[in-house]
Amino acid sequence: MLHWFIVFILSLRLYIIARLSTSNDSIQIEENKIIAPDKNVSPKNVLDTDPKKKNNHDCNNIKQKAEQEIANLKLEIEKLNFRKNNMDFLLNYFNSKNTKYSSKDVKLGDQS
Repeated sequence: MLHWFIVFILSLRLYIIARLSTSNDSIQIEENKIIAPDKNVSPKNVLDTDPKKKNNHDCNNIKQKAEQEIANLKLEIEKLNFRKNNMDFLLNYFNSKNTKYSSKDVKLGDQS
């Protein structure tokens, strides 16, 4: 019973980590929403159109997205390793149960 509780706690921990890592993506998506332009506002007043700054901002944005993707992939690898370890644990557990009792030891009903 204790091993199932441990498996549950570790699964819950990974679920929480996954939810926290995906919450950053939703914030990023909301920040990048396209807003309809106002006819009275010119782009030069709103944004600095210096190409160097724009290119730097684009590079930083790409770098940030790449770092987030790497973090997500590392989390996915951790989750898959965790699942593999759980499956190995369960296989070992059930294999040990099967080797303790052979088919000769099992008696069906009253055979006197």
